[in-house]
Amino acid sequence: MKKITTSLIFLLACNFYSLAQSDISTKEEKSNTHEIGINSTFFIKQFLNFVSSSNIETSPFLLTYKRINKENIAFRFGIGMDIDANKSIDNGTTIISSLSSVSYRIGGEKQFPLKKRWLSYVGADFINSIDNRRTKTTNDGNEFISNALDLGFGVGPVGGIQFNINNRLSLATESSFVLEIVHSTESFKNSDNPNPNSSSEETSFKAHFILPTTLYFIVNF
Repeated sequence: MKKITTSLIFLLACNFYSLAQSDISTKEEKSNTHEIGINSTFFIKQFLNFVSSSNIETSPFLLTYKRINKENIAFRFGIGMDIDANKSIDNGTTIISSLSSVSYRIGGEKQFPLKKRWLSYVGADFINSIDNRRTKTTNDGNEFISNALDLGFGVGPVGGIQFNINNRLSLATESSFVLEIVHSTESFKNSDNPNPNSSSEETSFKAHFILPTTLYFIVNF
């Protein structure tokens, strides 16, 4: 809930700031307008010292791109990645884990101007994600290694609101719902096992509802 409030506060603050300024013209008429967005939620959270809530899902896309035509129909693309590694030692047991993930989206949207500076949009995305996890556990010379790979394909609607600070800069937040099919494989290796290699596979269906907890800083050109 704090993340949702943060996004709304920033959008409202920009609105009040713009009213105090001299009038700024709307976007120039072009055959196509391009937008590059940066997920700024992490930096805002660090600056304002908000405590993150682990049970609220945020957008995984760090960088976005839109190409908007004169009919306010846009092609949209987003990409994100995450790399993490941890090492812990407890009672002679060493655990080394690593995670790498990549996700992207491709879709379209229709934009609806609300006021001079505000617009809303609705659309749909196709989403692909790849998560790779590796865990190595060592105890008394025995090694247990687990490698897991999740490959996901999903589709779903999206809706958002955008505030245009001026002709070049904007802020936006959005909400989405994704239905995803995920194929998971995991392999195991145990140095203390005469038959050390084993593996498992499964396919699952997941649903993700992402609240408007992500704030994008957008440059228009």
